[in-house]
Amino acid sequence: SDNKQSLRTAIHLQQQDDLDGVIRRYEMLLAAQSHAPEVLANLASALRQAGQLDESIPQFRQAVAVDDGVAGIWFN
Repeated sequence: SDNKQSLRTAIHLQQQDDLDGVIRRYEMLLAAQSHAPEVLANLASALRQAGQLDESIPQFRQAVAVDDGVAGIWFN
């Protein structure tokens, strides 16, 4: 599906340290599925890496509220 391809693209961008690109991609994914805990956690991580700590915290909190077992969230 388009969302799975977008998620793969976002993960690839994150691995390439294209933080602006990955943040935009995760935001697009959330527009399509606003309660995807993996996307929320990955967006939060990318925002944190980009130095946007204040913006990352609500994303982390929302990811945990949706699914507190999201793999890796406690390590970000």
